[in-house]
Amino acid sequence: MNENRPLPAFHFRVLFKGLKGVAEADTRFQSVRGIGLMPDVAAGNETGVGKTVAPVVAGPLVLRRAVNSAGLSPLREWVLTSLNDPPGRKLPEVLIQVLDEQHKPVRVIRLRVVMAAGWQTGELNAEKSELLMEEIWLR
Repeated sequence: MNENRPLPAFHFRVLFKGLKGVAEADTRFQSVRGIGLMPDVAAGNETGVGKTVAPVVAGPLVLRRAVNSAGLSPLREWVLTSLNDPPGRKLPEVLIQVLDEQHKPVRVIRLRVVMAAGWQTGELNAEKSELLMEEIWLR
């Protein structure tokens, strides 16, 4: 097997540590975007030597998937409860795993102390035959 090859961006799963009763449906998403870090220049701190240090913050992570007709999932329930009852419970860790052909993780992106930042459904449109989608925003 060639170890020096590009990784596929289409085979992945998301795991939520500290969330009870999560089924496989809560690990599968159509897309994940917003993975990255950037300096929070507005919240920069002055150091003793006259340099400003910008804390690093993660932008919102956006998870997109089709809404399952089975009702609330543990993930969606946590998100909605957290948003409606601030300050919501934070999850200790979220893992985004890029998987190989055998479904084994070849790259893991680890986010610590994650909180719900938003939730929305896609458009309801009687003229299109599309699945109802939801987006879950995490920070």
